[in-house]
Amino acid sequence: MSLFIGGPAFAGRPELDTETTIGAILGSVLSTMVGALVLSLGPHPTKREAQV
Repeated sequence: MSLFIGGPAFAGRPELDTETTIGAILGSVLSTMVGALVLSLGPHPTKREAQV
């Protein structure tokens, strides 16, 4: 979605297309890594909870 927003936001500055794309991709990768870390550090269900 940020790639679609970045286009019109910097319509008069075509030299910022690459930076917008790289920023959107890096932001997505970083948020994926942080989300995976948060989920891996959370409590894990016990065997009894998994059966219910």
